[in-house]
Amino acid sequence: MTRKVLRRQRVTSDIRAIFLGDLISNEVILSGTFETHELNCLARTLFTPPPPRDSTALDIGANIGNHAIYFARYFQRVIAFEPNPMVACVLRANTIAAGNKVEVAEIGLSETQGQLNFRVNEDNLGGSGVTDLETGMTIAMSSHSIRWLHP
Repeated sequence: MTRKVLRRQRVTSDIRAIFLGDLISNEVILSGTFETHELNCLARTLFTPPPPRDSTALDIGANIGNHAIYFARYFQRVIAFEPNPMVACVLRANTIAAGNKVEVAEIGLSETQGQLNFRVNEDNLGGSGVTDLETGMTIAMSSHSIRWLHP
């Protein structure tokens, strides 16, 4: 009887800067990347065969760049949208190794253009988002309509 051994493919990340205590950062420390299973799934289904060489990927809510860096392996250009200024700084640091393939846009995308309240979740920065409330945990976020990408 022949036994087939299934091995999980380890996805490695070029993430170098993180936020201590943050959910996504903790997973990067423990596993080397965040959402390894999902990224492997994308590689097997959507990225096989590879996208056309001149294609662009959008990472909306890019956080520290885990997915943007991964997408840069398959796409000529990646636009990483991150409205939180503090997180966008870390995103820029993490995408330096990708060269000019990753462009960081420090804005949010929504149905409307303008200023919105952005709630910061300090334990899970990836769980931050737009809110109707203005509290000590909110920052003003510049929002652009998704139509801005393709007028």
